[in-house]
Amino acid sequence: MTTIRHFDAPHIVGYGKASSETGDTCILFWRNGVGFNLDVQQADVQGSSFEKQWLQLLQDIEQLPCGYGVDDEDGFISRWNAFCDFLLSSCLGLLQELAPNSKKWKTLDDYIHTPTYRIRFVADKAASSGPGNGDTRIVPEIVEGPVNQRSYEFDPAPFGTFTIPDDVARFRAEDIVVLHKEEDHRKPPYQVSLVDGRVVFFRPSEKSEKLVDSDVETNPSHREIAFYLHLHQLQPPLAPEVRIPKLLGVVISRADDDPSGREQLAGILLEWIDGEPLIDSEAAIMARDKHTLWKDQVNHMVAALQERGIFSFGLSPFGILIDRQDNSAWLTSFASYELGNNPDDNLIPWHPMDSNHGGGFQRIQLIFDRWLPDPYKADSDTLGVQAKRENRLQRYFDLVDSANT
Repeated sequence: MTTIRHFDAPHIVGYGKASSETGDTCILFWRNGVGFNLDVQQADVQGSSFEKQWLQLLQDIEQLPCGYGVDDEDGFISRWNAFCDFLLSSCLGLLQELAPNSKKWKTLDDYIHTPTYRIRFVADKAASSGPGNGDTRIVPEIVEGPVNQRSYEFDPAPFGTFTIPDDVARFRAEDIVVLHKEEDHRKPPYQVSLVDGRVVFFRPSEKSEKLVDSDVETNPSHREIAFYLHLHQLQPPLAPEVRIPKLLGVVISRADDDPSGREQLAGILLEWIDGEPLIDSEAAIMARDKHTLWKDQVNHMVAALQERGIFSFGLSPFGILIDRQDNSAWLTSFASYELGNNPDDNLIPWHPMDSNHGGGFQRIQLIFDRWLPDPYKADSDTLGVQAKRENRLQRYFDLVDSANT
């Protein structure tokens, strides 16, 4: 769960684990283009007021369930934020020294090679007690770093992972400038500028992930990269009315652990489309006169892909983009791409957390005939923007779950 905590600069907390039972805490965060792994071991802070406050905040979190859709999700998030604030404020002086406000991420290379420290809270060896209260003074200590690590979920892949045609352009990560990075720190960079001034979309190679309730690893980013490389090689190419962003090139990054300067594939660059995913677009949801048009366009694009042997790619309102310029529908998400699967797979409802595709309802029908005409789980008139989005998500997932049972 990524959260942004603001002090003198945004602190992007991307990962955290904590347990009062084992007596430890670890959070990973970034500040001004520098990464930090922050550790607390209860044995290191034993008997201090720091320990009491840390333990109380941690136990406050553990009293509540967590995860999407729980009854007290807001309560859990607010307590987690308070816990992060306590840890960050307790080492803010050191963070300001190591990551001053003059330092920022600028290029893709900065995100892929982020100087990162490991910090641990320990008893101050120079002062055994705080002023006037006999308390053990706890201070942050650097135990490792800086070492270059990848930020967010970036994980460049060896070039041998993919078959890259000779006619695909190659761009260096250090030459690509990230745009609008201050707008939403929760998301990794996606809109970037090339040396020639073109604004394009960056799709990174990311870490593999395990399927829910399984030890099986999958890599959606690699599936999507493979899809665009495959599409690039189709002859004849798809017709213009099959609106899928064009592949513009691959991004090259140096490997830190290879003295020979071996290069890796950091991701791909795609044509930039000024649009909004259907799941996020209030305007698109309200434009009922366009729904039939978009359904017909998506039907046509899915049929065109099937004719080329592409049957499975996880169609959902997350991957249907509505173009702000001409109100046309684009297909943009192919993280479930597989070549040559059963044609029916593409028509069965898809849930990103559930590999059981039982049922038989067509995805297109579910999206356009069941979800889009009635996209809210309950009355949404009084909800804010984020609450409305969560309401839409829950309504869509409920429909998928009912179709899968």
